[in-house]
Formats: sequence, structure tokens, C-alpha cells
Amino acid sequence: MALTGIQILKMLPKKNCGECDIPTCLAFAMKVAAGQAEIEACPYVSDEAKATIGEASAPPIRTIKIGAGDAQFTAGGETCQFRHEKRFENQTGLAVLIATDEDAASIDGKIKRANDFEYERVGVMMRNNLVAIKDKGGASLADMAKKVMEGAPKQAIILMSDNVESLKAGAEACGDNKPLLYGATGENAEAFVDLARQPVVQSV
Repeated sequence: MALTGIQILKMLPKKNCGECDIPTCLAFAMKVAAGQAEIEACPYVSDEAKATIGEASAPPIRTIKIGAGDAQFTAGGETCQFRHEKRFENQTGLAVLIATDEDAASIDGKIKRANDFEYERVGVMMRNNLVAIKDKGGASLADMAKKVMEGAPKQAIILMSDNVESLKAGAEACGDNKPLLYGATGENAEAFVDLARQPVVQSV
């Protein structure tokens, strides 16, 4: 849980030295609490205080990176739920969903829209940056992942299935384009954990 400026002030040396480029320790503490200054800027704060403040201000959801190169997408690491509270560190993810049992025309159309979709929102250019592939029979996740990467090379991949073997094959087909795996349940959780430990995947 984030600390208030007063709580941070209690852990500072209270020298009011200005060496952090802020005139008083109170003003510095308030800026640290607001995320406008880093605690490391104080040359006299203890390592214990740094650790405590750093842990308290850490985002509740760790940062993950999906994909690689032009297809890389970063999520998590946010400290606020709404943009007006502070700011979003990462671009909002937009995804298209493709099921493995769809016909070729539908799949090709969705891949094209994933490549073409782009619009401006409050001065920020947003584009489709993720393709989610849902295992519903028909083509395999691995074959569909290869098709998507070939047709939409700038899209990160989400593989969706409760079948761990299908996910494993799909993840291996993605190679360096590290996918996000979705579909853990109480029954397959242990197998999911084992798969997630492999270096090419992220899982939820």
C-alpha cells in the first residue's frame, strides 16, 4: 500500500539540506508520495527506509512483456486504475480474438483488421497490438500461431486453452515471439506452473 507524504517524512533524516533539489524534507516527502521524485534522490536516507518506501510504492501487478521486437507488448506495472489519477505507464492493449475453428475468410479478415486498425484518442495514436487465439478445435494452436505471426508480424500473441499440451505446442511455435498463456484452472494449475517456468512463455 502506498505511503503518505507524512509517513515518508518520518523515515527521512529531516535535514532540510536541499541536496535533493527540493528545499525541505516535507516537500520532498510529498513529491515521493505523489510519484514525482525518487527516494534515492535523498543522499542521507537509510537503506532500510529506501527498501520500505520502495516496497510500498511498487505497483500491485508486476510488469510483463509479451512478444519480441516489433511485436513486443508491455503490460502491468501500473500504480493507478484510471488515467486521471496519475498516468498510465504502458499503452492500453487492443486485441482481436481468433478461434481455431473459424473459416479461412474470417481468419484472414481478422488478421487484416489487426494490421490496419489504428485511431487517435486524446492525442495518442492507438493500434491493435495483440492477437488472442482461442483453442476450439479445427486448426491447432501451433498452426494458427504460425499463421498469425506470418500475417501480422507486429502483433504479440495470446494463446487461450485449458489443454496444457496444446498451449505448449503453441508456445513452441511462437519461438522468440513469447506468448501469453491463458486458461489456468484448479485442475491444470500445476501443469500450467511447470509450463510457465519455461523461458519462452508468460502465463495467467
